[in-house]
Amino acid sequence: MEIDTTLKEKLREGFNGEILSGVTLGDYTSLRIGGRTDFLFIPADPLSLKGLIGSLTEEGIGYTVIGGGTNLLIMDEGAEGVFISLRAFRSEE
Repeated sequence: MEIDTTLKEKLREGFNGEILSGVTLGDYTSLRIGGRTDFLFIPADPLSLKGLIGSLTEEGIGYTVIGGGTNLLIMDEGAEGVFISLRAFRSEE
């Protein structure tokens, strides 16, 4: 999946968190299984999550929310597209 520079800037606008590309999803799951993905967003707060989902939806880009990564299997071949991890939310009360 290719995201042009203008869209990357738009997605970063107002986003607080990590934006990673080409990462191994197994590093973000409890079972440590899974291949590479195109993009992984880790929003630091609910407002960043809301803005990110709004921007992706507006641009017609699909996404998969993987929560905290528990009870999740990702193929070793990887998965294309945008993934959103909510692992930063674990520490919030």
